[in-house]
Amino acid sequence: MAGNVPAKYTSKNALDIADYIGIDARIAPGAVKPLIASPKLATHAHGEILSIQI
Repeated sequence: MAGNVPAKYTSKNALDIADYIGIDARIAPGAVKPLIASPKLATHAHGEILSIQI
């Protein structure tokens, strides 16, 4: 199972949101790729992300 976009983008989004609303929260990015299968990203819905290194 993989997310809609790579973890580095979702982690940055979470940090930006926490900063915007003024909370001090620890953000854990999780795994950068699935443990077994190839990642399946939803770029068809969220747009292409260039230069992904997984």
